Amino acid sequence: MSAARQSARAPGEEMRRARAALRAVRQRADGRVLVFTGAGCSADSKIPTFRGSNAGTLWGGISGKVAMAVFGTPFGWRWLPQRAWRHYLKDFYLPICKAEPHAGHMALSQFESEFRKKASSRPNYSKSCFTTVTMNVDNLHQRAGSTNVHELHGSTSRHRCVEKGHMIALNEYDPTKTDEEHIQASIGVRCAVCDGFPRPDCVLFTEALPNEPWVQAEYAAEQLRGGDVCIVIGTTASVYPAAYIPEIASTRNATMIEINMDETRFTRAFKPIFLRGKASDLLEELLAELDSEEAPALGHDKHSNAMLDLSAATEEARENVAV
Repeated sequence: MSAARQSARAPGEEMRRARAALRAVRQRADGRVLVFTGAGCSADSKIPTFRGSNAGTLWGGISGKVAMAVFGTPFGWRWLPQRAWRHYLKDFYLPICKAEPHAGHMALSQFESEFRKKASSRPNYSKSCFTTVTMNVDNLHQRAGSTNVHELHGSTSRHRCVEKGHMIALNEYDPTKTDEEHIQASIGVRCAVCDGFPRPDCVLFTEALPNEPWVQAEYAAEQLRGGDVCIVIGTTASVYPAAYIPEIASTRNATMIEINMDETRFTRAFKPIFLRGKASDLLEELLAELDSEEAPALGHDKHSNAMLDLSAATEEARENVAV
């Protein structure tokens, strides 16, 4: 499809095509779904994004770039461990503790559950038939009920010491306490083994990704075929190597669906079905009551896109008749 034709599509038509693709993959005996999420997926849970056009981004402006250079790298944590720890508790850890999964997280979890229920009757059923790969560190997918989640950048639910990597346990978040009370209770935490300063078990700039999540994410992307679906949510797809995952999915001829507030480098390069808006709203609409509009299964051949257009057109005609 040409870029001009894609940009001319009405938002409602893009939504119909996306829903048709998801209905079709659920009917396939060997269908697979890969969900890839970035910070924009958690923005509706009041967790600031790192980049983007919004004023509330954590690393926007000069002060944000300075904070990224100091607190977003292992060098800053070694030079200024106490300042880095306090900054982390105030601006990262506590906002994430107070956040709740939004309607989009819940819709993804429900869709995964329904997808697995249908897929479990297959003789070749595999847990990897539905995989969520996230660059987020907030644990919101798991809290919403998603089960097969691979965290490429680690998680703020785990902590370890700066020096040796020993795991460190923090007190459970108490919503009845103020932020300052939480900070004071945690500011003096040290490693019980080596007395080292704590840090989150997250990937900082210049650090390598954890091997196991990366291997599982890469495997999930490489297993996709024509007619399978990859949903990319809330990311500029510019942070590597994580951004290779949706790129691999695209090379496997999967149907690509992107949900974002603005078009991205990924939109321009890979021409996905593009849904503009908030993840919380669009995921709920995208995944709602798919059973009521079952579509013919798509094949694995070059005619899949044409069949998607036909399925979407059929749905549009049905709506027009209803009106």
